[in-house]
Amino acid sequence: MRRILLSSTVHRRVGWLMVSAVIVLSLVPTAPLLQIAGGYDDKLAHGLIYGGLTAWFAVAMARSTWVGEH
Repeated sequence: MRRILLSSTVHRRVGWLMVSAVIVLSLVPTAPLLQIAGGYDDKLAHGLIYGGLTAWFAVAMARSTWVGEH
């Protein structure tokens, strides 16, 4: 039995809201990040955020959408 925590419509809307937040945060000047990775912190933050968004939409979309099955 598959438990659904969010309806697919809500899941997609939250995903697009997160995409909007990434766009806004990309354009708004912010304070420097805490240096933990020796100058690669910006790349690490981008990787985590975009990886999280990718995972979010991979769960939200039907498997046939991201595998290319028609």
